[in-house]
Amino acid sequence: MRVIDSIENREKTGFLGSAPIFSSLGAEELDFIAEHCALYEFDGGELIYEAGSRQAELFVLAEGKVGIYRHAENKETDEAVARFLPGECFGELGLLADEPREELAKAEEQSRILVFPQRSTDFREILAARPALSSRLLRKLMESTASRLRQANRLIKQNSPWIRELRRQVYTDPLTGLPNRTYLEENLISFFSSPPCALLMFKPDNFKQINDSFGHEAGDAAIQKIGRFLSGIALPEEKVVRFMGNEYALICPQTDIEEAVERAREIQERQGNLSYEYQGRPNDLVVTVSAGIAVYPRHGGSAAGLIAEAHRLAMRGRTLGGRQLLIASPENGEAP
Repeated sequence: MRVIDSIENREKTGFLGSAPIFSSLGAEELDFIAEHCALYEFDGGELIYEAGSRQAELFVLAEGKVGIYRHAENKETDEAVARFLPGECFGELGLLADEPREELAKAEEQSRILVFPQRSTDFREILAARPALSSRLLRKLMESTASRLRQANRLIKQNSPWIRELRRQVYTDPLTGLPNRTYLEENLISFFSSPPCALLMFKPDNFKQINDSFGHEAGDAAIQKIGRFLSGIALPEEKVVRFMGNEYALICPQTDIEEAVERAREIQERQGNLSYEYQGRPNDLVVTVSAGIAVYPRHGGSAAGLIAEAHRLAMRGRTLGGRQLLIASPENGEAP
């Protein structure tokens, strides 16, 4: 095995882009993955990894041919279970399953293989730094693995500890512990199975006064307080999400426009009574919020469309003077 140091990132992205797992990524995301890859050259018959190894690596075959073998009892030679050609990936189970590999892999002819992440680098740490990319890549890995496992009649350990931890990192806001924007974008559609479903966005109108008066630590404390407030009044079937910055979303299943308006007004009123004293320093600051409401299916059939519209309306409410409640229309306008 020899590492090829002369390869440039654009060559790596070319190899990555030919693999189905990476083909849907954008140029900037492919560059990020490429920076954490290394290209290795293997001679024919050379071992790539052994049975029993636990390296968390994904392999993209750039040139050559690779065979996957399983030890067969009462046989002199190992049994071939799969072969891969250029453009194909292998090793997904090494990333997803917290258990030793059951097979070995070897080059069947001289081969060049892109390894992600490059050896001595931790796959989980890399993806934790890019939650949105991590979510999409994890999904592709699981789709690819599930397809192969169906063919091989094997099951992946979906509940292995690090899979649970990675999902928590991908979908959880670290400041508040609430579901984050990635969760909303990828899971809102799951609430559409029993329509109507209302999405409420809340944007503080004068949050900047907290940071200006008390500093950014006070701002973080206020964001946490708003999150606790919304979580405390959310109904069991509702889901509170920290969308981004100081903006929050509330998913209200089986909620029509009239109910959503009533819910938003209640939250606006109670939100205006919150105290934002920091480190024992009282103040008379009142933070008001503007709300944007979009309801499935009346205001659109896609999760992305509803999110964008509710967010737009909440932001516009702030620019109109604050404490506004704006409702989407089927024509993507708004009603007061």
